[in-house]
Amino acid sequence: MLKFDLIKGLEICLKICLNSTTDLIKGLEICLNSTNLTFRGKHYKQVFGTAMGSPVSSIVANLVMENIETRALETLADPPRLRKIYVDDTFVIMKRSKLSEFLTHLNTIESSIQFTMEKEREGCLPFSDLLIKRSPSGHLLSAVYRKPTHSDRYLNFRSEHPIQHKQSVVNTLLERAKKLSSTTQDLNSELKYVKRTLLLNGYPKWMIKDKKKKQYNRPPEFRSKVVLPY
Repeated sequence: MLKFDLIKGLEICLKICLNSTTDLIKGLEICLNSTNLTFRGKHYKQVFGTAMGSPVSSIVANLVMENIETRALETLADPPRLRKIYVDDTFVIMKRSKLSEFLTHLNTIESSIQFTMEKEREGCLPFSDLLIKRSPSGHLLSAVYRKPTHSDRYLNFRSEHPIQHKQSVVNTLLERAKKLSSTTQDLNSELKYVKRTLLLNGYPKWMIKDKKKKQYNRPPEFRSKVVLPY
């Protein structure tokens, strides 16, 4: 009797799991194939790609891009020595003579998705808000990078926002300068830039002043490291 109940229970669980997977796939197909919009009095249906703003679009986009890059690297004779990805940017280290060939190969995987390439200039290459620099010894250094279109406008201190939000702006910019600057020269230059910019946004000097965080001595058993996957 116990054996029968156990087997029956496993069959029911398996059936539920299979039905859930089927329902999940059907629901995903409905979400991806039901994008409608109205423009100038006419009704349109999106027949290719994913809708902007849909919660499922970013997940599907990541899966598609991972598949494309996996297929591209598996069929490449001389893959990059280093490859780092952040959102829609990919940082690659490989031979200069292979760059054009690598780009052409990437763009043959999926005709609807075409990649562009930016090479280092004068030993520097921007990657997101990071400026990666090649030192004379060959080591890679980093500093804060801003696009030429950056306006230096942040949450104004005179705006009707909680003081905690304004303090967060200051802390974020100062911490970014410390974490992304490899050399003391870059750090000092970035700190001066941040403080000058915050003053232009109405922040008082007492808030911009770099304050050292308090250090709390806790027993070793309370010091743990938690890593969250992307």
